[in-house]
Amino acid sequence: MEKLTETHEAESAGRPADGLHGADVVISRSREGVAWEARAVLFDPPGLVSAQLRHFALQVRRALEEREESSVLVTSALPGEGKTLVACSLALALASMAGGRRIALVDLDLRRPNVARALDATPRVGLERILRGEPTLREARLRTDFSALDLYLVAGPVPRVHELLATTALPELIEALSKDYGTVVVDAPPTLIVPDVELIAPHVGACILVARAGMTRRTSFQEMLALLPEEKLIGTFLNEARLPRRAKDYHYYAAPDEAEDP
Repeated sequence: MEKLTETHEAESAGRPADGLHGADVVISRSREGVAWEARAVLFDPPGLVSAQLRHFALQVRRALEEREESSVLVTSALPGEGKTLVACSLALALASMAGGRRIALVDLDLRRPNVARALDATPRVGLERILRGEPTLREARLRTDFSALDLYLVAGPVPRVHELLATTALPELIEALSKDYGTVVVDAPPTLIVPDVELIAPHVGACILVARAGMTRRTSFQEMLALLPEEKLIGTFLNEARLPRRAKDYHYYAAPDEAEDP
């Protein structure tokens, strides 16, 4: 697959563009609409949520650098545990402090793609067509108003996904993206429902497991652990965990009218 580097020139990393300067998608900073939690890092600049998400993003980036890897897969045991929320939040947090790095957010949940819905974006060319070898990877790229962040989305549910993921197109896709981006965040399907993650995981550099407080069962989480390559696991993200009492101290540093400028 072709490189994308030549299309990245003159793009300042980490700052939102004006929405008119080459951006295909302007990501909403509003709490309105569906899946707004996936964009929380954008409209909660001085608050604890965005601070915690950036802490998480820095830990992921450090773990990848230590492994000399650039791609990370985000999955959960079962649906409804918040993997897409975590994948989007991670990509946005990384883009907000990119420091010259470029970030790709890739939806590889081909059966029930949700990244487009979470970010209110419409793909021109679905990633599923790239895996079939039809258009070029460049045609699937969606530039966002965060100049450091690009999206690669799925146009709609795909039949016989396991057949598509078993071809050489998948490792070629991840390799091509890894050459052009500092970090590639992959939103993958739930691990226990379909075999897709077991097909994707060997080709990424690392894996993050998502659990949801009060919902994810210990047995399900253990089953997920057994199916994934242990050497690629770099951590777990617990959704809806109760915050520690000391969390209120963060507000000491927050300017009430501070505006987000990733």
